[in-house]
Amino acid sequence: MKKTGLYLVGNMSSKVLNIFIIPIYAFYIQTEELGYFNYTQTIMNVLIPIIYIAIWEAVLKYLLSENDENIKNVVMSSTTFFTLTISSVFFVIYRIIISLIWPDIKYVWLIILMYISYAISQIWQYMARALGENIIYIIAGLIGTITNLSLIIALVCVFKHGLTGLYIPYILAQVLMIIIIEYKIRALKRLKFKYFDLQILKKMLLFSAPLVLNLISSWAMSGFGSIIITSKLGTKANGMYFFASKFSALIFVIGSVVTMAMIEETITISKISNLNYRFKNIINQLFMVFGVVLLFLMPIVSLFYSTIGNTSYADTLKYVPPLLLFSYFSIMASNIGAALQALDKTNLQFIATLFGAICTLLVSVPLIDNIGIYSVVYGQMIGAFTMMMARYLFVRKYIEMDIDFKTMSKLLVAFCVLSIISISQNSLINVLIITTGGLIIMFKCKKEILEISKYIASKIRYK
Repeated sequence: MKKTGLYLVGNMSSKVLNIFIIPIYAFYIQTEELGYFNYTQTIMNVLIPIIYIAIWEAVLKYLLSENDENIKNVVMSSTTFFTLTISSVFFVIYRIIISLIWPDIKYVWLIILMYISYAISQIWQYMARALGENIIYIIAGLIGTITNLSLIIALVCVFKHGLTGLYIPYILAQVLMIIIIEYKIRALKRLKFKYFDLQILKKMLLFSAPLVLNLISSWAMSGFGSIIITSKLGTKANGMYFFASKFSALIFVIGSVVTMAMIEETITISKISNLNYRFKNIINQLFMVFGVVLLFLMPIVSLFYSTIGNTSYADTLKYVPPLLLFSYFSIMASNIGAALQALDKTNLQFIATLFGAICTLLVSVPLIDNIGIYSVVYGQMIGAFTMMMARYLFVRKYIEMDIDFKTMSKLLVAFCVLSIISISQNSLINVLIITTGGLIIMFKCKKEILEISKYIASKIRYK
């Protein structure tokens, strides 16, 4: 819980910001522009892991539990050398790469800077986490968030720069985060020839290489939808899809930081004990917690839509429920898959993700011409569920774990009913649903709430 709390704050720069800028998207960005911005970011999410071989995953694995300072220097020096070399090569040949993918691309310089700054920032953040520099991770995230949001408000809302006002803040926020983290961890200072070890770098890349395929397969479930919608239905339709998908980011905000903490804990614990106890007790609790979050979120989202009834995004509420379920299944798949990563079974993690990606494509591609955006959102939902179940079956080969399918089914049925009510009813009904649900949860969980309150109060008194 401590790590989850820390990463919830530190992750604001890349996740929570997506929530705060939703109203800006609704009132200041045209659907075509938003669709194009999402399109270029979708390409970034698949291109960067391939080019950098997702080396940040190996950084976490090889630094997290290492106490030998010399080995830390070797890992960081080798990682830094690899990162700077790949970034330089990528920058030099970017015209060739991008011209092959998008011959008529706009904002080419901003896009390449966005890609490289994102990659380096990702690696530097993972190094900070692996070195236990959680405070600097949080500070960098907070400053990045403030910078990005402030510049978007200035450039988009005040000066009306549209797409440029989305790219420039993102780039500057990433660069600022790199500078802040570098000031603390001194990765560039450790970049010395005596510390560079080609064998260590090869081991790191061999570890992270299967995760590249895993990330690409994950992209096939989440990002490919943007590509197929843009190519078949246009950037305006993609803008509508992207806007609706921002609400599933509310689940990912919480879920991704829980997964970050879960992976670190399992990597550490796997060195001293087995994983049976952790997964047997925690996974089902996470299913329950995120299920409750879904039940609360749907009427809240419906209330928000009542405020944007006069915008071009008003009709996208119907896509939100399946997208929320997609995020729910994806997050639970990530938490289950943490065991595979801790056990060095990243190949199985990739295979499970591949199953999900295939299911997503089998639903999305054939139906896009018939049911439009619905084909993508339902394809993603089915694909994420398939991935979750595949990882669950793989994990059960190595540790004891049972999912409480009965409770999960009840939560999903309740969510479907609640979604129908929230979409079709007025704001007053949604307020009543939220209030009633809150009171029921407070009554059912009063013991846990009291225990948490006492714990926080004791910490405050102690301080």
